[in-house]
Amino acid sequence: GPGIIEARRLVYVIEAIQILAHLQAISPEEIERMVDWFKDLLDWFQNSPTGRAATRATNNIAFWYDLQCLSYARFVGNDALVEKIIRDSLPIRLDEQIELDGTMPAELGRAKPQDYVAFTMAALAAISRNGEEHGHEIWSQQTGDGRSFQAAHDWLTSLHESARLRS
Repeated sequence: GPGIIEARRLVYVIEAIQILAHLQAISPEEIERMVDWFKDLLDWFQNSPTGRAATRATNNIAFWYDLQCLSYARFVGNDALVEKIIRDSLPIRLDEQIELDGTMPAELGRAKPQDYVAFTMAALAAISRNGEEHGHEIWSQQTGDGRSFQAAHDWLTSLHESARLRS
């Protein structure tokens, strides 16, 4: 599961491909080969033991997994998977990982908790951006009891503000 995080930079490769395609700097055949490669990667994410372990994680690994699956699915045109991640996976992640006050208990137990929370926030921001590009407002969307990406952000920024005021 943890190795999934190391592939997170491939999200930026997709963005680069899209820019190059827009500039017509790569051929349709090259784009098609890249789409096929990302389809295979997405299949591996969903069906390999490593991918299945990542989807069961209850810390930042799961959010990075969802971000990558969401990004790869959007790139290869798998709208059904995009919708499934947004509809089914993200609410579960919120319930499991973000408390009502915005804290992330799984990250707070680490040696450098603020680093892990900030790292997780980077995944949440990218998930939200991907959702917006697919017509979903994810950042402020709340679970039935009020958990949200926004609450996690607000909690983290309140810590920063408190530390700044103390110094």
